[in-house]
Amino acid sequence: MVDFKTRYVSSRSDRKSLAVGATAVVAAVLSLPATGARAQASADTQTLPEVNVSVYANQTPTDVAKTGASTTILTGDEMRAQGYTDLPSALRSVAGVEVSQSGPRGALTYVSIRGSQAKHVLVLVDGVPMNELQSGAFDFADFEMEGIERVEVVRGPQSGIHGANANAGVIAITTISGRGRPSGARLRVEGGSRETGMVAATVHGNTGPVYGALSIDRHTTGGYNVSRFGDSRNGSYRTAIGGTIGVDVTPDINIESSFRSVARTVSVDPQIGEFVMPSVPFGTDYNDFKSTMARVNGQWKLFDGIFVQNVGWSRYQDNFHSFDVMNGDYQTEGVRDQVNYKGTVYIPHSFFGEKQSLTYATDWRKERFFQHSDFFAFYPPGSAAFFATQPGRVRVGHAGEYTIDLPTQTTLTGALRKESHTGFADSTTWRVTASQRLLEATRLHSSVGTGVTNPTILDQYGFAPSSFIGNPDLKPERSFGWDVGWEQGWFDGRVVTDITYFSADFTDKIVSVPAGPPGVMTVMNAIGTSPKRGIEASIRINPVDWISISANYTYTDTQLSTGEPELRQPRHKGSVSVATHWLDNTLHAHAGVVFNGTMPDTVFTFPSFVTGLPAYTILNASLSYDITPYAQAYLRFENALNSRYEEIFSYRAPPRGIFAGLKLKTLP
Repeated sequence: MVDFKTRYVSSRSDRKSLAVGATAVVAAVLSLPATGARAQASADTQTLPEVNVSVYANQTPTDVAKTGASTTILTGDEMRAQGYTDLPSALRSVAGVEVSQSGPRGALTYVSIRGSQAKHVLVLVDGVPMNELQSGAFDFADFEMEGIERVEVVRGPQSGIHGANANAGVIAITTISGRGRPSGARLRVEGGSRETGMVAATVHGNTGPVYGALSIDRHTTGGYNVSRFGDSRNGSYRTAIGGTIGVDVTPDINIESSFRSVARTVSVDPQIGEFVMPSVPFGTDYNDFKSTMARVNGQWKLFDGIFVQNVGWSRYQDNFHSFDVMNGDYQTEGVRDQVNYKGTVYIPHSFFGEKQSLTYATDWRKERFFQHSDFFAFYPPGSAAFFATQPGRVRVGHAGEYTIDLPTQTTLTGALRKESHTGFADSTTWRVTASQRLLEATRLHSSVGTGVTNPTILDQYGFAPSSFIGNPDLKPERSFGWDVGWEQGWFDGRVVTDITYFSADFTDKIVSVPAGPPGVMTVMNAIGTSPKRGIEASIRINPVDWISISANYTYTDTQLSTGEPELRQPRHKGSVSVATHWLDNTLHAHAGVVFNGTMPDTVFTFPSFVTGLPAYTILNASLSYDITPYAQAYLRFENALNSRYEEIFSYRAPPRGIFAGLKLKTLP
């Protein structure tokens, strides 16, 4: 095992090389024929989703003002302007969203919605499912802001649209493609507290019918002592690269391909030293994460856009490698291949002037999972044969959706999806939504539907060593949920409020239970219903052009079927964000306050028990100045009040941090 300090120091030279390379990328884009590229971008602007259009709330792009499902859209430009440098920090400001981070940036970071678990949220990157095969969740630790075009958060059961794992909602990330944008580039260099350094670059452009984009970032940090005990520093470093290339073969035919690759190493404390024997110096362990996504998609429009077809292929692969003093060396590899087709017929006008659409979608997916351990000899009975033959799991899905947009400013949708699986029961899910505008500034929205989360391969077959035994008889987790909301504009739209009540009941939840011998666990479908009720309230205020204020509050009452509260879910949470612009829009200041109420968590001793994590309030702020239209210097403050808190028991959150940086861009 290579010493982490050696790896961290060597990464500094890598960072310098990356900075030189990123600068070369920026210089290269300046040589593009700007006039032609900008003219083409102007002609293609309509091909990009508008800020107020949701791509993932329904099977077809829909104006947010007509979506029945509770939907929040965050644009990359807006998040970067507000001083956010990574996606988890921005998601903390979204109503109904909870973030759990196990240490400094780069540490495991899970996101949940409406009191659920992270595995109940489907995460899409450019339309590709990215939930890990071993946990069923998605680790947000690897997402910086530089390459993001927009993020959609759709709350409530969405399996009727997107299938398994969309049990509590969907988070869809769209990366910059270069389509519909003027050719340009951005470079950001940052350094600060805890020997933290960052360099990130994005270049995008188009010429004629061809467009493309490339983003790369490198982040390193010396970290701090995450554990309540000891004094070892837990650092991390990460490299991420992603890109898109596409071509409009004709005005009606488009072919596009994209990829994303991430490699991250994190220093962690051994669990035995974290919880069981903190007084014994066990040293430091290391976790390596790697993931790769690739996709190809073709779109064909027929009959002046009345019939639109999409066909695509994607692959997602993740690798995990860890070593600790208890379990030795452990490695996993998961592979997910998917082929999908979607066809939509648009009926622009009918007997009563309504607009309608009818969509049919189908997909085929195969998942395979491999693991290696120093303790293979202790595999649970039945698991060794499965992993040796590796038959994989196959899913076939069929879905349909009907939408109608009436002249009465009423929009209705209905969706149905059927999934067939190998290894466990099939599932059928559905969703119905309604949006009704009563007055110019008043809108009601509502949705009702069902969700499903499939058991992971580890849930079914366990892992070595045999402290965890899988259960091949598991059923998928299911939910029934609904919400209703009132959106209201005030003072000519300078103030917009939205309040939504939500309710969901989960059944067949997969829970851990003792398997017999002390310390050995398994999983089973819980008996009974796990209810989740709550209220989401948000407000956006623009009193004058140079100041904007947004705030939200979420109340969540979430319980297990036993009546105990769901872990790591606060009853009260909220945020306030203020952005101001001064000196002819050259000086920018942003401050964001996040409040998180008390919440329960598990102490992983033997036996384990539940404890409470105290409430906390954190303040993040940034100050930036436009030196020229093409260069901006900034200061960023994380946890400015130096609050001491934990989002996961015994994993201390980062203390106060101060960071300085420079942003360069080729377009004003």
